[in-house]
Parts: sequence; structure tokens; C-alpha cells
Amino acid sequence: MQRISSSTTFLYKRVFPIIFFGVLLVYTAVLLFSAVASGRLPSAPLLIVDAFAAAFGYLMMRLRVLDLVDEVLDAGNALVVRNGIQEDRIALSEISNVSSSCW
Repeated sequence: MQRISSSTTFLYKRVFPIIFFGVLLVYTAVLLFSAVASGRLPSAPLLIVDAFAAAFGYLMMRLRVLDLVDEVLDAGNALVVRNGIQEDRIALSEISNVSSSCW
């Protein structure tokens, strides 16, 4: 069976969210620790931007990345779709419409 899906799906679904939220968490921790060390309160706009970035990042990942399947294989007269441990076999004769998106 030949793979017809992207080989970078693992990076999009697993690695990128960890890096994104990890960098955001480290940035927020450094901001809070430096504020505590200086004895001043952290700037409220920076904390609001951090919260907004986390919420917006999660929303975009939920809408565009996290619903991708892990792998699609060409099995001749069918497609084998794998997502985690679940696997479905879809006959090409059952496919009635194909659409695409710029995303």
C-alpha cells in the first residue's frame, strides 16, 4: 500500500502543539518570576496577551490541525484511513464527492 497523506502530519498534530504551548508557558513563567524577583506586579496587558495567544492557538489547532487523520493509504480499489488505533477501509466506489481547501 502506498501512503498518499503527508508524512509531516505527526509534526503538525503532536510536536507543534507541544512546542507552541511550551514556549508560551516558559515565556509566562519568566515574566512572572522576573516580576516576583523585582517585587512588582507583572504587567496586566502582557498576561492578557498570553491568555489570548493560548486561547487563539488552541482554537486554531482544534479547527485546523487536531482533526487531521494520522495516515491515508492507497489500497488499490480502496483507501485505508488510520487515526490512532482506529482504522477504516473506504471503497473508492463509495466516495461520491471530493473537495479541497487552501488550509
